[in-house]
Amino acid sequence: MQDSNQSMDDYAKSGHQIEAMVSDFAEVEKVASKTLADSSDILNIATHVSGTTMNLDKQVNLFKT
Repeated sequence: MQDSNQSMDDYAKSGHQIEAMVSDFAEVEKVASKTLADSSDILNIATHVSGTTMNLDKQVNLFKT
């Protein structure tokens, strides 16, 4: 009977550990998704700045002698 109780306790403990791991994975996925979105925003901004810089360079070159 003692072994049976220990097995049930171990089973319950394992279940709680698995629930905690799933929760941790969900949090990691949430953070990773936000990081991906932020990275995409940074890429869009960098692309815009690059294009603006190239256009400015073209305009400046019009005034060079």
